[in-house]
Amino acid sequence: MGTHSRQRLVLVASLFACGCHAESDSGVARANEDATAASSSSSVPADACPPPPSPAVFEVGGGSSCFERIAPGQTVSPLIQGAQGGYHVWVGVGCSDCPRDVVLRYGLRDPVTHAWVSGTIAEQVLITLEGQQWPQFAGLRAFLPGTVAKPSSLLSEGTNVLVAASVIAADGTAVHDAEVAIILGEVAKWTQP
Repeated sequence: MGTHSRQRLVLVASLFACGCHAESDSGVARANEDATAASSSSSVPADACPPPPSPAVFEVGGGSSCFERIAPGQTVSPLIQGAQGGYHVWVGVGCSDCPRDVVLRYGLRDPVTHAWVSGTIAEQVLITLEGQQWPQFAGLRAFLPGTVAKPSSLLSEGTNVLVAASVIAADGTAVHDAEVAIILGEVAKWTQP
């Protein structure tokens, strides 16, 4: 078995272990084919999403179609009440030294313990970074606990969380890590663009 075959096997095995939502024909979960990615930078022309001012090598932020930088401690409004009754915040990433296709692990962490927020899991997907100036991907959903049917389980407005993301190598180690502290804002119903 060649090096690329072993790397692909490790990648596929790690994606199956994480319980990803969908698979492409190759057996690897892809965010732009996955129901958890309502919108992606792949639906936007490659150079339509400008980089933020002085971008870091790897950044995590927000954005439903292009990366949007989030200032530490910024209130993120609105929290999105999705069509299926759950809640999420938009996540976007950018990376200047990554290959175009990367495995991304992302989600919301507790700012004190750095554990994933109770009632959530880390999502792990294969994404394709787009753009020449600063390759990026947006439109990922970081799910929050709670549902419309049980609104008391939703984190309250003003709660502090960390939006966290890591680029994962074939051996499962993090190549890049980034996080940004946010304050949850008001809830709004999501409407498809």
